[in-house]
Amino acid sequence: MSFDLCIIRQYRFSTLLALKSDLLEELALMNSFASENLKSYQVWHHRLTLLTHLNPDLALLKTEIAFIHESLIPDAKNYHTWSYLHWIYTRFSSLSEDMGGNRFREQREWDAEIAWCEAMLDSDHVIGKEISDDGEEELVKGDGRNNSAWGWRWYLMVSREGARDKTNADAEIE
Repeated sequence: MSFDLCIIRQYRFSTLLALKSDLLEELALMNSFASENLKSYQVWHHRLTLLTHLNPDLALLKTEIAFIHESLIPDAKNYHTWSYLHWIYTRFSSLSEDMGGNRFREQREWDAEIAWCEAMLDSDHVIGKEISDDGEEELVKGDGRNNSAWGWRWYLMVSREGARDKTNADAEIE
């Protein structure tokens, strides 16, 4: 991101705070920007700034994660979106208790993300639908060659704090 764009993004956020704007409305507005500009770090960084300031509960994070999952259907190898997904889980699973603590305390939250990631890697699994250039609806399937999904799986299964298989990385490699 260029220096000028960083300043503009920070100015926009400062303006939102000064006007006491509804940051949830801003996050919703960013949905259309993100959908149209999936490979724009500026959009994802603005969302990151909004979520950091909102300090969301698990319900809002689940909504954001569902949006990210949906955003990956047209381009499942989009590094910008994968980075943002990683940031959300890392940030909100490592908060101190005075900041609200770990939002992903329950293993079922991690299990759901692991299942989604496995579907992203399974070429027999339909992950969504897209409209082709000629207007036809096409099924989008997982892709076992998606390095971003494999990297995400490694984080979920091995490298994150509290991963079930942390002591047995060899099983995951195999």
